[in-house]
Amino acid sequence: MKTLVIYSSKTGFVKKYAEWIAEELRADLFPADRAHKSIFRSYDTIIYGGGFDLTKLGFFDRLPIKLLKMKIMSKKKKGIPLDGDETGMLNVMENPVDFTKKENIKELVDHALKV
Repeated sequence: MKTLVIYSSKTGFVKKYAEWIAEELRADLFPADRAHKSIFRSYDTIIYGGGFDLTKLGFFDRLPIKLLKMKIMSKKKKGIPLDGDETGMLNVMENPVDFTKKENIKELVDHALKV
């Protein structure tokens, strides 16, 4: 099976997953901006990974996230103790967090190997 992994990554998280998947499948790896469609026909399987940029979401898509942050910040400013979930959400909203884990690719790799 000849496999191609293409990725688009702004923060590096998707790139990390793409590298792990390509390594496990012994696949070729290309960033999306360097993968020309002319090469696609030479592959049996093509896997694409990409993230999204929160800043490019529309107003109504971002609104619930902003409202949640405002609610948590208001509680914090009033001196009301935050629970673990609220603290975690604030931390993730204010500081990038790397949640990547190699074991998360297992299901995809297993499926690709069956194709």
